[in-house]
Amino acid sequence: MALALGSPPALSGEAVADTGAASPRTGARTAGDAGGLTDTEAATTAATETEAFAEAEKTGEAVEIASLRGETREVFATPEGELEAREHLRPVWTRTGGGWKRIDTDLTATAGGAVAPKASTMDMEFSGGGDGPLVRMRRAGRELSLSWPTPLPRPETAGPVATYRSVLPDVDLRLAAQEDGFTQLLVVKTAEAAAGPELARLRLEMDTRGLSVTKTGEGGLQALDQGARGAVFEAPKPMMWDSSPGETATGASQAAGGAGRGTASDGTGGTAQQPGAGESGKLAPVEVEVPAGQNALVLTPDADVLKGEDTVYPVYIDPQWYSPRASAWTMVSKYWANSPQWKFNGESDAGMGYCNWSYCRPHDTKRLFYRIPTSRFAGTSILSAEFVVRNTWSASCSARTVELYETKGISSSTTWADQDNSGFWPKKPASESFAYGYSGCAAKDAEFNVKSAVQAAADRKDASMTFGLRAASESDGNAWKRFSDKAYLRVRYNRPPAQIKMSQLTMEYGGTWKKPSVRTLGRSGAGEGAGQLHEERPQVKGRWTFETAHGSPLVTPDVSAEGNAMTLYGGAEIGSGWVDGGVHLDGVDDYGVTSAVPVDTGNSFTISVWAQAAAVPEHGVALLGVPGTTRSAFTVRYEPSATPETDPGRWRIVMAAADTGTAAVTHVDNGQFFSPTEWTHLALVYDGFAKHLALYVNGELEELACADADGDGRPDGSVCTDRLSWADDVLAYTSEQPLQLGRAHTGAGTWGDYWPGSVSDLWAFQGALTAVQVRHLAVGMPGLPTEVPGEAT
Repeated sequence: MALALGSPPALSGEAVADTGAASPRTGARTAGDAGGLTDTEAATTAATETEAFAEAEKTGEAVEIASLRGETREVFATPEGELEAREHLRPVWTRTGGGWKRIDTDLTATAGGAVAPKASTMDMEFSGGGDGPLVRMRRAGRELSLSWPTPLPRPETAGPVATYRSVLPDVDLRLAAQEDGFTQLLVVKTAEAAAGPELARLRLEMDTRGLSVTKTGEGGLQALDQGARGAVFEAPKPMMWDSSPGETATGASQAAGGAGRGTASDGTGGTAQQPGAGESGKLAPVEVEVPAGQNALVLTPDADVLKGEDTVYPVYIDPQWYSPRASAWTMVSKYWANSPQWKFNGESDAGMGYCNWSYCRPHDTKRLFYRIPTSRFAGTSILSAEFVVRNTWSASCSARTVELYETKGISSSTTWADQDNSGFWPKKPASESFAYGYSGCAAKDAEFNVKSAVQAAADRKDASMTFGLRAASESDGNAWKRFSDKAYLRVRYNRPPAQIKMSQLTMEYGGTWKKPSVRTLGRSGAGEGAGQLHEERPQVKGRWTFETAHGSPLVTPDVSAEGNAMTLYGGAEIGSGWVDGGVHLDGVDDYGVTSAVPVDTGNSFTISVWAQAAAVPEHGVALLGVPGTTRSAFTVRYEPSATPETDPGRWRIVMAAADTGTAAVTHVDNGQFFSPTEWTHLALVYDGFAKHLALYVNGELEELACADADGDGRPDGSVCTDRLSWADDVLAYTSEQPLQLGRAHTGAGTWGDYWPGSVSDLWAFQGALTAVQVRHLAVGMPGLPTEVPGEAT
């Protein structure tokens, strides 16, 4: 079955040709930018790996596996029988009410009179003018809004940018929607405007729900979830700069770099009238504070940059907000050696190398860093791997070498001073010579072969990798280039076959080794071979879509024929809109309980659910489960890691063999996926006949097994350890208690570990679903009928 759900980019990685001249300032994304797609391109998508491989073999073209899609992830089956994953730096998909939609940050009017991006990972809207909030952000039921001190004019919109003219005399305000946040740019046009009392200490009214806003040690802000105690929204330290050129190098080249471009664009991240952050002679942080009442955000601009004698106007003040992610990027500047340029200060691209051209003010040397998750590739065999990033501008069409390094980690405080030593740049996997983005050599994706580096990261099971880009010669002005934030890691890989441990083998009379009676593991995962045994076809025993709720306390219906409604307690609420749908739980005291027992937990059953944490929890939390008197029959949990930089944390099933304090308890973990803050599909499948328990995450089982029971030592001193999200010989018992959503038993008669986030489309089946059926649920298509999905095996 092929589904037209999206458009896979060309697997060669060749960018679609740009139409018209490349802009050295914006690096505007086209259909081919870093795997970007248009809605009109041909698309072939299949629900499961089996279907995708069959379609790819038939058509000779790559087919996307829809069940493995994530906000920043796309996985394809190739005609050669291999898997190809693209781990994007920034989100390319967002999960809507029951399905996936490609990111589109262009602004459009809302029914309430605001303007909002057409599709982003954050439920966000900007003011349409008047007295309402300037910006409102929502994520998993948490909300933060900021309001300008006076009524706003109607905005002028162009793509993702809303411009509010003259919010103060000679001061404009620009908001730009991004994939997972927004940037705010205050443009102070004259010295008279800068001298106004309003800018000496700018106060924005702030309102929050379920959040506590605090200042970070680096001078930025974070909005912490009250339940998870992690950051839902973050803002790095705001920066401000003027339009002065700064110091220039003696005898610097002036001609070639500016030829044929006029004054509309200067190639530095700003127009001739608008330099980017770090491309000015004056740059300083903006002090921020949050009053004790949490009702305002106060910005105090630097007086010298704002109204110094040598200040050149306009002056730009640039706060930005976004949701934290595993991926990140930054630029470091030799001229501004102690000033971080985290996420390019809101710009879509940044410079690299030495720039001594007339449009580079000040003349400067810069380096770039990109951090991308790699936990998906743990234990796999890497066939090829490329780091792909858009080269939006070059000083000329004369090719110069760019070196790619595997570097140490980065943070919002990383500066030139931090990384200017050989220890920060330990390995150089690749270097390439090219020049794209100048007149006669249009902007294009640059590719670096990083197979060896990714294989090493896969062997180490690294959660992420950080790549650094620098010019091979940092004294050559012709090596100056700009690169986009639309980067991705493209990896072709094979999973190793699951291995039977020696301890599992038994010997027949006569000395022949005999494999144990276990489930067959096919290429696409457990349960796809003649190896699964089922007593009967599964039956739907409950489905809660969390689209409506009525009464006090709220009751949300079971849309299956069972009629097993769920009551919501605490402050639990049903969200609205295509991003903010589902039921929202505060992680403090919100939960839901079904009116009857949905499944017999002592026999075969399956639970399927979509979940999103508002923030990465700092403690273990329970998503759902069925309690007992002493021990829960099962619980689905998320357990964070004590070392998130190297270990992504894990989803976990806990199942007890009996309702006693001495009963055997089985833990089944999946640690492959990095963050619970992305919408994640989870499925618990218990086959009571085979005594087999499996945890699927986004349609996949984790199946990395060692060759022997004790693990094998490796040359680097590490030890191979099993990573299996399933277990055999698991016993279960029948609980007579209803299903609990968002909490778990934590002791005698006590409840805790409340889930801090959203839940959508919860299913209960009596019977064990096959891997194929689970993957059909993981596609997340809208309008999925309330019946057993996919084809029975």
